[in-house]
Amino acid sequence: MSLRDSLREDLTDSSSANIGEPHALEVVSVDSPNAEGEQHSSLLIIPPVPYSLENAKVLLLPVRDDFRPLVLHSPLPDIHHVFQYAEALEKRLITLGVKRSSVFAIGPGGTVGQALAIIAPSLVRRLILLDATARLSPSLLTRVIDRLERHLPLGLPLHKLGGAFDSRPFLHRIRCPVLVATSVDASAYAVAQAAFMSEKIPNAFSLRLSSRTFEYGSLSVELAGLLRTFLQVPVKRPQKGLGA
Repeated sequence: MSLRDSLREDLTDSSSANIGEPHALEVVSVDSPNAEGEQHSSLLIIPPVPYSLENAKVLLLPVRDDFRPLVLHSPLPDIHHVFQYAEALEKRLITLGVKRSSVFAIGPGGTVGQALAIIAPSLVRRLILLDATARLSPSLLTRVIDRLERHLPLGLPLHKLGGAFDSRPFLHRIRCPVLVATSVDASAYAVAQAAFMSEKIPNAFSLRLSSRTFEYGSLSVELAGLLRTFLQVPVKRPQKGLGA
C-alpha cells in the first residue's frame, strides 16, 4: 500500500467538510512579464494567511522575472485536515496545468508545504520552509507520549494520523531538495524544529537569516537572493548546486 493510500485509509473517518472540492481552493497566478509558458519554473507560495492579488504582486516583485509565480489564496486548513487539504491542492494545481513546481511555504503554511511534498513527490521539485514546524508546540501529554515513543521501534505508533498534523514520521520520505530557513524573529521552538527537520530530511539544507524576511510587504534582498540561488539547485544531486 502506498503512503497516499495509507493516509487516505486512516483519514477516512475524519470530516473534510471544511476542505471543499479541489476547485474551491483558489490559487492565484501572478502575471509575470518574462516568465511565460512552460519554459520557466513555477513557484508556489503558501503564505500563513491569504494574500490579495495586489499583495502577492508586491511580495513577489523581486523574483517575478525568474519564475512563474503562483500564490495559494485560500485559508489554511485546521491542523486535523492538512493531508486532505494538500491532496485537494495537488488536484487543483493539476487542473491549472502545473505538473511540477517549487514550493515556498511560510510559517503555518509550512504544514501544507510538507504534506504536499510527502504525498505528491513528483509535483514538488524543491521546497523552501521559512519558520515552519513539523507540528505545533507539544502539550504535556504529547511530551509524555514522545518519551514513550523513544523506546519503540520505527515510526510513531502512539500517534494517530487522523490527529493534529505531525510530519515527523514522514520527513525521511521528502526526497526533493529542501531549504529549512529561520528568520531573526523565529521562536526558540521554531529554531529547534528547523534543526530537527534539517537532520531528518535527506536533502535538507538549513540557514538562519541575518535580516528581516520582508521589507515594505516585499521579500527582503537577502530572502529574494536566497530564493533565486536555491531554486537553481539541481533536483538530482542537489549538493552539487549549492556552491554555485
